[in-house]
Order: sequence, then C-alpha cells, then structure tokens
Amino acid sequence: MKSAVLSFLVVICTNAFASSGRAEQDSTKSALECSLVEHPAEVVRYNLTYPDSAKRARLEGKAYLALHIDTLGIVTSVSVVKSSGHGILDTAAVECAREMLFKPAMNHGRVVASDRVSAFKFKKDESKK
Repeated sequence: MKSAVLSFLVVICTNAFASSGRAEQDSTKSALECSLVEHPAEVVRYNLTYPDSAKRARLEGKAYLALHIDTLGIVTSVSVVKSSGHGILDTAAVECAREMLFKPAMNHGRVVASDRVSAFKFKKDESKK
C-alpha cells in the first residue's frame, strides 16, 4: 500500500473584456468568467515516492507545485509554489511531477497546453503501527 497521497487543486479563471458599440457606455468592461478549457484532471501516469529517510524521520507535509502541461499531456515545467516545509519532500514531489503524464486539456474540441497547481501530500501511514 502506498503511504503517500496525491491530490490536485485546480482553479483557473480568465479576465474577459467586452466592448459595447454605444458611445454613451464605457467602451471596455472587465468581467471575470470561468475558462471554457477542459483541464487535464485525469492523470494517466504518476509515481509518487515517499523517501525512506523522510518516513524514518516521520516527516509529513504538502507541497504545491505549478505545472505546465503540453498538448501531448507531458509536464514540461515544474516549480514549487508553496513548500511542504521539508526540502526532501519538495524534491520528491518535483521528481514525481516531472514524470507525470496527463490526458491533455481541451478547448472547444482542440487539444491545448495548460497550467495547473497540484498539491502533493506526504502523510505517514497510521495503519502500519
């Protein structure tokens, strides 16, 4: 049984600007609307490894990583947005993210590159006392 948990958080919105054709109205209005992009929520492949030394030291934490996913579903860029508080766990999360494969995002039926923030959670398995 894996003793590490992988979870994802995704929030993506875009700013949209609409203009009216009327001179008496402001020509540019700003609105916040949710994107029509179907995000790459389905992970095809991942291998999150809880480092043995971190397990022995009873380290736990959640690392938030920013991922750029190309049109093939391959992660092409990874950066730590919020540290787990333990460098060894952050490194394990980054290594996992670099090897992940996603079902690509879609926008109006077309495959597109996308960005997301994912949370990688490391928690010791309490059932193995």
